[in-house]
Amino acid sequence: TKSTPAGSIDYPFNPARFAVGLDCTFVARGLDNDIPGTTAILERAARHNGTTFVEIFQKCVPFSDKEFDPLKDPATREDVLLRVEHGKPLVFGTRKDRGIVFKNFRPEVVSFEPGLPPADIAVYDETNAEMAYLISGFSQPEFPVPVGVFRSTDKPSFEELYYEQVRHIGDTKEHELETLLAGPDAWEIK
Repeated sequence: TKSTPAGSIDYPFNPARFAVGLDCTFVARGLDNDIPGTTAILERAARHNGTTFVEIFQKCVPFSDKEFDPLKDPATREDVLLRVEHGKPLVFGTRKDRGIVFKNFRPEVVSFEPGLPPADIAVYDETNAEMAYLISGFSQPEFPVPVGVFRSTDKPSFEELYYEQVRHIGDTKEHELETLLAGPDAWEIK
């Protein structure tokens, strides 16, 4: 860009990983040209009760026209994309012959015969915040780039907690003005 003509030496910012770290209850990533996949993600995000964050990889013609081409090109995408789905093994590759295993809580890419994944192949759990954090940090060339729903969990939203608190306060006498003014913490100025 004009602000960094020689390129940025800073490490890239990872928005999805940041959102997982903030404990958003729904975090996902899609591709602008994967209409069915991204539509499914956006529909789930819209129905989710809580904080949702969806990152969409899309071409920026003026500044990074070819940035996501390997992820979108039919000839290369299956070898560089990891489509995460709840309850399914983390397998990728054109022949579905590579996958992710965790050894000492560290992810590794393993190769295997198509259709014969090792017993320790990781199965994705979108309710597991730690797994979502690890997977959302995957990037090329060491790992495939993940897309799909990284995290989806149910817990009361801020709005629900707020209105419950307001209802509780309204149901008690201890917060009425007369009670507060006549209570043990009141004093009279003469």
